[in-house]
Amino acid sequence: MDLFDHVDAACAQTERDARAEQARADDDFSAFQPALEQMLALKRRQADALGWDDTPYDALLEDFEPGERAVNVAEVFARLRDELVPFVAAVAASE
Repeated sequence: MDLFDHVDAACAQTERDARAEQARADDDFSAFQPALEQMLALKRRQADALGWDDTPYDALLEDFEPGERAVNVAEVFARLRDELVPFVAAVAASE
């Protein structure tokens, strides 16, 4: 990504945040959807510019968890789901 891509990403994030706040207040996802789609397209471009092997998310994870891979994150969430779904169901049934 070059400087202009970073500026585009920053502008898109600002617009996305403003639209998200208004869409949330109006309970109107369709008002937020174009900004979200633009941000996702920019993130895909960023991942492609950085390079990735298995999934674009691997490239983006480097900013937050260097060396971590999407497959490992998916395993963590799967274990959480396996524990949390029955727990939430039990709590809901007890009310």
